Amino acid sequence: MDHIAEDVLLLLFAELSGGEVLEWPDAIYEHEKAKAPFLISSVCRRWRNIACNVPTLWTYFGFPDNPSQYPQHATRLQVLLEASGSAPVDVIVVIGTASDYHRDSIALHSILCEGSLAAIGGIGARWRNVRFRLPERAAIHLQPALQGNLPQLVSLSAVTDAEWYSLPSAPRLTRLYQECLGAAEPGVVSLEGDTFPSLSNLAILSANPYSNITYALCEQNATRLQHLCIMDSCFKTFDPIHLLRLLSLEVDDQRWLAYLRAPNLRSLAINGSTRIASSDVLAAFAGIVELTLHSNIDPGLVAHLTCLTAIRVLSFCQTAATRTCYPRHFAYRIPRGFFASLNVTGEGPPVWPSLERVYFEQSGREHLNFDVGDLRTFVGARNKAYDAGSRATCRVIVEGLNL
Repeated sequence: MDHIAEDVLLLLFAELSGGEVLEWPDAIYEHEKAKAPFLISSVCRRWRNIACNVPTLWTYFGFPDNPSQYPQHATRLQVLLEASGSAPVDVIVVIGTASDYHRDSIALHSILCEGSLAAIGGIGARWRNVRFRLPERAAIHLQPALQGNLPQLVSLSAVTDAEWYSLPSAPRLTRLYQECLGAAEPGVVSLEGDTFPSLSNLAILSANPYSNITYALCEQNATRLQHLCIMDSCFKTFDPIHLLRLLSLEVDDQRWLAYLRAPNLRSLAINGSTRIASSDVLAAFAGIVELTLHSNIDPGLVAHLTCLTAIRVLSFCQTAATRTCYPRHFAYRIPRGFFASLNVTGEGPPVWPSLERVYFEQSGREHLNFDVGDLRTFVGARNKAYDAGSRATCRVIVEGLNL
């Protein structure tokens, strides 16, 4: 050990402690990653001296998912705060689930970690990748950071029932996932200047009428956004927003589609239960090659989707909102006759002639309500047409469901 060069040890330390927290927005607490700097520094005196002089080794501020470990974590956090110096930090703090937020146990857990949260809230200038899911009582301790500037922040995933009235300035922020679980009116959210000049990935999920913040963020970042998820309701009439770089879009309220202009959009996910007023709304997104449907799919939806002639991949999945909040209680439901309406019939071109893949997400399949025979007939007819060299341009495969 004593003969290993210091630069080699530094590479070893970096490998053992892992890289940045890139899983977003669902990064989880990693025990091994949290223990790594402490294990490294306990090997021998030389390793300890080197490790204690490498601030980037001590920048993972993951919270344990076991509340009984909170007091022990408070001590560990103090070591991390001191050893990490001024280096950017990654923070993961998840307390309970969305449905637990108003239970006494969650309130107790919040009290146990108040000191640690206050310490994390005091170093907002060092935040890099941050994910928190906190009840309002706990989230209030992060307010000092959220009300100031966040110069190092790259990604932020914030799930809370607290009300947001302002957003911080974060010049390096590329990914923002914000979910409000409260039932109270959040009020008008202020955006001063170009709040997120690097933002390319935006997701807004809310139980509230959050349209004002969603529209403001889309408008402010219209030339930058590449991925957009809007899971709030569109209650107002807006001027159209031209999102020239947008590649993927997920919306729950399909009225948003009337206000978004995205000529380069390639992936669209929509709530299948909301009826589309006119096929003209979707005709503006004719370049889409991936279509995802979720929730209870309306039997008449296919008639409006036929204008999306470039579709290559059709997926059935849970929404971003249900995956995050209530993954055990929601599922997608496909009506009987859905695939029968896609069958190759007559002499005209089939619906979605370029379709090559139908995917069923594993979670959420338990309540499928459609005739598998319709799907089998559809796939057989489409592949037969392709083999015969007529109408269909490729064969269709099915993933996630045994035929």
